[in-house]
Amino acid sequence: MQAIPEPTGYSWWSHEQRPYTIAEMAVDCVVHIPGLVVAIAPGSILLVVATTHTAPEAVPALSLYVGTLVAVLGVSLAYNMWPVSPIKMVLARF
Repeated sequence: MQAIPEPTGYSWWSHEQRPYTIAEMAVDCVVHIPGLVVAIAPGSILLVVATTHTAPEAVPALSLYVGTLVAVLGVSLAYNMWPVSPIKMVLARF
């Protein structure tokens, strides 16, 4: 059984198949922006409660966790909203 060769000039960056519609872009925003809000708001509350009431020694680890979660969601939002360009190629590396 032989593998089917990939067409020449094909790139997963290109929108040769079909460009995103306005509706698809809107849905991406509707998914990512509330995700960021949900990560930032409870994350902040978690840090405040840990600092003042429960586990001050865990604050550095919790800060790293919340910061990383917000960064990942932010990069995902930027990647999905950015048009195909060299900048999007850089964002894909993250």
